[in-house]
Amino acid sequence: MSDFLEKDFHYSLEDKVDEKVDNSVKQNKHQIAAKNSQKHTLWDSLKELPAKADNISKNYRIWARQRKNLWFYKKYLDRVKSGLYDRYGSEARVKENIMKDDPVEILKGPAQQYIKVIVDDINKLYQEVLELSKKLEHAVSAEQAINIIRKYAEDYIHQDIKGKETKEDMSWHNKLLYSTKYKIAKILLRDGEHKVYGYTAKNMVLKGYPKPNHLIVALFVTNPEEAPEEQSVTDVFKSSDSFDILASSDKTDIFKISSMTASVLNKTVDNKVMEEIKLFKNNALNEFKNAKMEDKKDQGKIIDSIWDGIKESCKELLSRKKYIIECINIYYDMILRIDKLAVTAIERMLDVEDEHRDKKYDKHAKIGHGSDIRDKMHRKINKIGERGIIGSVNDALQGSQDDQERRKNMSDTVKKLNRMQ
Repeated sequence: MSDFLEKDFHYSLEDKVDEKVDNSVKQNKHQIAAKNSQKHTLWDSLKELPAKADNISKNYRIWARQRKNLWFYKKYLDRVKSGLYDRYGSEARVKENIMKDDPVEILKGPAQQYIKVIVDDINKLYQEVLELSKKLEHAVSAEQAINIIRKYAEDYIHQDIKGKETKEDMSWHNKLLYSTKYKIAKILLRDGEHKVYGYTAKNMVLKGYPKPNHLIVALFVTNPEEAPEEQSVTDVFKSSDSFDILASSDKTDIFKISSMTASVLNKTVDNKVMEEIKLFKNNALNEFKNAKMEDKKDQGKIIDSIWDGIKESCKELLSRKKYIIECINIYYDMILRIDKLAVTAIERMLDVEDEHRDKKYDKHAKIGHGSDIRDKMHRKINKIGERGIIGSVNDALQGSQDDQERRKNMSDTVKKLNRMQ
């Protein structure tokens, strides 16, 4: 594969090549070879992806089943669903960015669908480029090759990074590569449906794609460039069902992290594409050698440029594989962030409830109140010591059981005293 990547089509046709090599490169070739060997290549990144994807999936499963907030949901979820949200949700305040919709609904709907669609569409684009290379296999003239890729290359961006139109004639290599980047950009933006602050499909071609964090957060937040602001719990979470969904995610595959990562690894383009293109190119080379035509050298340069564009387009598609895995990792981070926000929202509603409650009612309803008990529980749950998250949760559970036993003993003592009076 390395030979294929280093040799271009035109040079492989000519027996004599006028090579101009810088003397400094010759003198330092061992240093350059050592430096290049340390570079982290695209192929290195592709080899690391399965382990990275598996790590994301494992981390999600551990979090879903053993996270510290499960006990909190168990203690307060019934109260949330039976009146806490309806009565105090509009009065309780949290500080957060303005969301496009209920963040839990975005997690389980539009965000999942978005990732699925970009995986499918990038795979379709790869298939399109592969079909071009199959057709180019039998192109024996520059005219034939240009006719094959002309329609695909119509999307190239003939402007500089400042948006000014460039008048210079662009090589077919750049036309193909820029067209591929533009098509990928339109996929990421869903043809303008997905708005990402500061990015358009055209400027992505020249200045690069948005970072995965920017791309995914834009699915949730209306204006991510703005600071968070105070808003009511009901403005953020549209229904008490959202808290129920988060609490249930340890039992059901609601957020589908594992299937997302598997889809990227199995459905998107892999590095075998370069071997396929190498085969098509070698076949094209043999046909070109046997063809008789005028200006064969000039035509070979044009075909060479086209093959370079095909190769670079496929490498661009390969690099999106890692990009999408990183997007899934950001999606997972959003789950953690929204889960934390939900707990904060419940705490704020409980605080408002404390302000309105009738203390005489507590003993009849047999419900606990007061920030002292809740804060004590949170101190135990949030304390991550040497035993880690799991050990800390176990400590919190044991502490809660001890508190219940002490309260029961106190209650029994009070009853005995009453009977003695």
